Amino acid sequence: MIDEPAVEGLTRRRLLTAGAATVLLVAMAGCGSDDDDDAAETGGSSGSGSGDESGGSGGSGGSGGAEPRTIEHKFGTTEVPADPQRVITIGLVDHDAVLAVGVVPIAITTNEYSAGQPNGVWTWARDALGDAEPEQLPEEEINFERIAELQPDLILAVYSGLTQDQYDLLAQIAPTVAQSGDHDDYQTPWEDMTRVIGQALGREEQAEEAIGRVEQVFTDGRDEHPEFDGSVAVYAGYLEPGQYYAETEGSTRAAILIELGFTMPDIPADGFFAEVSREQVELFDHDVVLWELGDTAMADDIRADPVYEQLAVAREGRDVFVTDPDVAGGLALISVLSLPFVIDKLVPQLAAAVDGDPATAVPA
Repeated sequence: MIDEPAVEGLTRRRLLTAGAATVLLVAMAGCGSDDDDDAAETGGSSGSGSGDESGGSGGSGGSGGAEPRTIEHKFGTTEVPADPQRVITIGLVDHDAVLAVGVVPIAITTNEYSAGQPNGVWTWARDALGDAEPEQLPEEEINFERIAELQPDLILAVYSGLTQDQYDLLAQIAPTVAQSGDHDDYQTPWEDMTRVIGQALGREEQAEEAIGRVEQVFTDGRDEHPEFDGSVAVYAGYLEPGQYYAETEGSTRAAILIELGFTMPDIPADGFFAEVSREQVELFDHDVVLWELGDTAMADDIRADPVYEQLAVAREGRDVFVTDPDVAGGLALISVLSLPFVIDKLVPQLAAAVDGDPATAVPA
C-alpha cells in the first residue's frame, strides 16, 4: 500500500499521461555525459552479442529458448542470446510480463511509488515473484554503471521512453530490447509487451497462455454483463480542484472499458489525453464515469464540485470512484498481471453503476 501523497502524484499522471511521459523522458535523458562515458568504459557486449560475461548462476528460474532470437524495436533490431539468465528490466512494467512467463529478473526499475512496495512489485505480481529479491533501480535516472556491474545478458525496456543515446549506451552493456516504434513511448499495449518479452526470453508459449488468461477474464466480464455493450463510459481523473482529465480510446487504460464492451465518447483531445475544466465537465455526462483516483479526498472534492454534482451521471450514482491505491495502481500500470486483479475489482462497480437503478449503491 502506498501513502496518500504518493497516490496523489500517481493519479496526477506523472507516469502515464502524455505530459508525464515527457517528464520521464527529460528525467531519464538527464544523465550527464560523465555517466555516459563511464558506461561506455565498462566494456560490455554490443547489442547484437551474447552479453554473457558474468559466469554466474542464472536468475530466470528456468531455461529459455534453445536458439538466439532477433527482436525488432524502435532503434533497430537486437539479437538476444539463446538462454538469457541475468535479465534486467528498464521498462516500468516490463518485470510483470517477465514474471508472467516464469522468469525472475535480477534487477527491476522502480519509481517513487512502486519503490514503496515489497521488493518493488505490486500486489498482483507478488505470487509470481515468490521469495526473490531483485535489485531495485531508480527510474529517475538510468544508472548505466550499476547496470554494467550487474553483468546482465539481456536488458528489457519495452514499456519505456528510451532515447537513442540511452539505448546505444545500454546496448554496449548487453543486448537491449527497446520500446516499439509502432506506438508512442509508454503506450505499448499490454499484449504486445507480453509477446515481445516472451519472444525475447524464448517463452512464446507461456506468453500466449498468460495473454489468453487475461482475454478470458474480459470475455467473462462481457458475457456476464451484456448491459455493458454499447454503454458509453468516460475514463476520468483528477488534476486539481475544478480541473480534470479524460482519456480517449487511444489510451491503454480506456482500452479496458472498450474490452468490456463499453464505447468511448467523442471528447476533443490531442492524442489520448484531454484536460477538462469545470466549465467543460458536461463532457462527462454519459452512462458511466470511471474516476481513477486512489484517494478518497479527491473523490470528496469531485462530489462537492457544484457543476459536476448537477450532472445526471452524478445525481443518479452512475460514477465509479476508484479510491483503493492498489486498484488505481493497477489501472496506471497496466500489464498482463495487473489486469485480472483490476477487472475483478471493477466489474461489480461498473455493473452497479449502469444497472438503470439510481438506488443501487456502487460497491466500494
